[in-house]
Amino acid sequence: MSDSSPKLSSDSTQEPSPKGWPLKRLILVFLLFTGAGLAWLWSQTGDVNFLKAGLWQLGQHPWLLVLMVVLLFLEWGSDYLRYLVLARYMGVKMPFRFGMQVVFAHLAFAYLTPGGSFGAPVVIYMLRKNGEKLSNSIALAVVKPFFLFFVMLAGGAVVFLAGNFEMSVKTQGIIWASGAVVGALTLLMMVAVFRPKTALRWNTALFALIRKFLKRRNHPMNRIDRMEDGFRTTLEAFAMLGSGGWVAIALALFTTCLNLFFVIALSVTLLFALGFDISQTQGWFYSFLYYFVIAFAPTPGASGLAEGGGYLFFQHLGPMSLVSSYVVMWRMLTCYLVISIGAYMFVRFLRDVQPTEVKTSPATPPQPILVSPQLVELHDVPPSEEESEDVSNVDATHPTENK
Repeated sequence: MSDSSPKLSSDSTQEPSPKGWPLKRLILVFLLFTGAGLAWLWSQTGDVNFLKAGLWQLGQHPWLLVLMVVLLFLEWGSDYLRYLVLARYMGVKMPFRFGMQVVFAHLAFAYLTPGGSFGAPVVIYMLRKNGEKLSNSIALAVVKPFFLFFVMLAGGAVVFLAGNFEMSVKTQGIIWASGAVVGALTLLMMVAVFRPKTALRWNTALFALIRKFLKRRNHPMNRIDRMEDGFRTTLEAFAMLGSGGWVAIALALFTTCLNLFFVIALSVTLLFALGFDISQTQGWFYSFLYYFVIAFAPTPGASGLAEGGGYLFFQHLGPMSLVSSYVVMWRMLTCYLVISIGAYMFVRFLRDVQPTEVKTSPATPPQPILVSPQLVELHDVPPSEEESEDVSNVDATHPTENK
């Protein structure tokens, strides 16, 4: 970063490109896991007509079916609203048509990779091709999934601690640890937003200790350097959000909660449309826990685990055929359909934008990012020794959004 003006360290980072992405391999892995999950689901049900019976059941509740369609569009629209709110403070333009392309492309690639690791690079690539600065693009891609992770983790801890569950000591320890993580993340987020200089000092001190510890064991430092640069980029991204103060934080949290509400409401409506004999409390509770669990699944888009795990999770709420119908329809609405739409929109986007075209004028020299009074102080903190060479490494510094 310059001594005269603040500039994100990501400005010197190489932007991502779809060339070299193992898309065929990712799709194949996703299909294999999903096929295995569906096969196991069918073996447990023992009836190939369970989906047909489920569709017939949906036809008996036309108003609930209409409500499901409305909730599906509201889910997608609220996800765009999340981008729009953050883009306002990140200095990024997000018109509706382009924003919806970003929404679906991000979800599609996130579903095709473990931990949604390709979601953020796709967002950065599309923003760059739309003429946005690399630093601003990375900031938006880094901050957005963090808020969903924060809300999910906080919500999960509250649900488990507020509910009257019989849990082992080990499970209770995990829940309390999750609550502690939420508290620590809250503190770090507030420091990064309102005291960015302090946050970067902590980051530098932390990695200095890590290097000192690993140096005694002759451990290579290249990965540590990349990790430090990734954490620095994340902190600088939150500093950019700090230009909006508490209003920006409140709006980001509100739109994230709104999006999550529509996702869970869709699940609840599907349960009642299929005829599950459960209470409203049970519907919301089990829908949230199911979404919470599959959001942190290690397989691409929770493939296989969402199908098989969903059956085990809901099996005591209704007949096997009914549970199987719910799991398949839920995945069709929130995963398979989204991947199809996202792939189509991303291909259309690539056709509209030449692979080597960047809309920013090559004659215009790069300008420093002036975002907030807090970020002006960041030049006092020395940068890391080696800048990251691959923007996909920013995903290792935060959990990615995976629905």
